[in-house]
Amino acid sequence: FDEAADRWDGLARRGDAHAAYAAARLRFRHLEDPAGALASLDAAPDGSPLDERVLGLRARLLLRLHRADEAAAVARRYLSRHPNGGLAEWMRALLDQD
Repeated sequence: FDEAADRWDGLARRGDAHAAYAAARLRFRHLEDPAGALASLDAAPDGSPLDERVLGLRARLLLRLHRADEAAAVARRYLSRHPNGGLAEWMRALLDQD
């Protein structure tokens, strides 16, 4: 999985949001590396077609890394862009905990 994530990261550095998301998911789910997954997501261009998913994963990663203030900021960004999105309820609950 490590090699695959590295390959996806290579594509992500060229601005490929799908590759950034794929690398982050591999690092988080299979390699149990939330910090590495967050670094992979950093390559995803802001406002990409995967924006909703990228923001959702970013918030989960930040929580896993005990960075609640940053996760709350991501939740606010998510809700401003996707108020009726699939993770809207979860994001609101995250903000209620803040």
